Amino acid sequence: MIDFRKRRETADLFVWATDPDAEIRIDKSGWFSKENDYSQSAADALEIAVAPDRSDLGKWNDVRDLYFGNYDALVKYPSASHREEFLLERDDVETLSTETRELWEYFGYPINGAGSGGAGDRSTGATFNAYNG
Repeated sequence: MIDFRKRRETADLFVWATDPDAEIRIDKSGWFSKENDYSQSAADALEIAVAPDRSDLGKWNDVRDLYFGNYDALVKYPSASHREEFLLERDDVETLSTETRELWEYFGYPINGAGSGGAGDRSTGATFNAYNG
């Protein structure tokens, strides 16, 4: 598995990102989904899930799933009862942890702490609104 690196700009965003060549999965395993339970973040690098969460696309053994939070369209478990949940489109998202907020910020979507869900308009770089409980 090839991991993504922190890059120099990451140190400008986060005080913990001191080595731009380090693998993020080591320092921030919580930025990845947990194996067999995509509704949770991984606790360490050994339990990072293969991407994607959906099983209808197959699994890509050389790609790991990033954890952007627990939301309705996420296929949380590899079971028949959860395979079609992404079709429900209820648009609910649970409270985001500090680590998950950092992941959104890493990709250029700062969390403004207001609102109760919805990813905003990514085409214009609009701020991601998340419940800040």
